[in-house]
Order: sequence, then structure tokens, then C-alpha cells
Amino acid sequence: MKKVGIIFLIIFCLWAQVARAQTHLYGNFEIVLKNCVTDEGIDKEKLRDNEHALLAFIGMAGHVPIKEVYAWERNERLAFWINVYNACSLAFMLNVPYTDSLLEMETGPDKKNVCYLR
Repeated sequence: MKKVGIIFLIIFCLWAQVARAQTHLYGNFEIVLKNCVTDEGIDKEKLRDNEHALLAFIGMAGHVPIKEVYAWERNERLAFWINVYNACSLAFMLNVPYTDSLLEMETGPDKKNVCYLR
């Protein structure tokens, strides 16, 4: 679980360096990361309390025109897609009641908890 927290902190540092062009987009995700990621990993109860901010980020990310994304520098695009992936993973984790870690989740074709962008 500690590895997951460290991974999210590394991603957050990457995001902080390259997200200058889309600062307005990441506000909600920054709130989620600051409130929910600890040295021990992800605090699922705090994540549940911050679900509105997480879903707001996913919703905003889904409305960014793909042409705009491709106009960003390479590192900005990478940061965007990594953050979208991480946000969707956190949203998925909220829908799996028996796990407190992304590493504990089992996926398969019969699972119906899916995070997608509209």
C-alpha cells in the first residue's frame, strides 16, 4: 500500500512540473491528492469524502477537446493521460467495497465498475 502512495506522489510531482498550461483543469484532482494520499497509501474514507472533486476532475478531463490535448507539449500530454488514468483508478476503487488498495483489486470481463470519459 505504501508503494501506491509513493507512486501517486511521484505522479503528483510530475504533474506539478508540466501542468502549467492546464492549471484550471487540475484544481479538483490536486484537492483529492492532497487530502487522500498519505505515506501509507490511499485513505479510502477521505477519498469517499472527496469523491465530488474526483468526479469533477474526470468530468472536466472528458470535455477537453482531443485537438487541444495534442497541441500540448509531450510532457503535458503524458501528465494529462497519467492523471486521467489515476483518477479513473481511484474512482474505480471507490466502487469496489472489499478493497482498500488498487493493488488488491481483481478485474475481469464480469466486472461492471468502469470509469470512462464521455
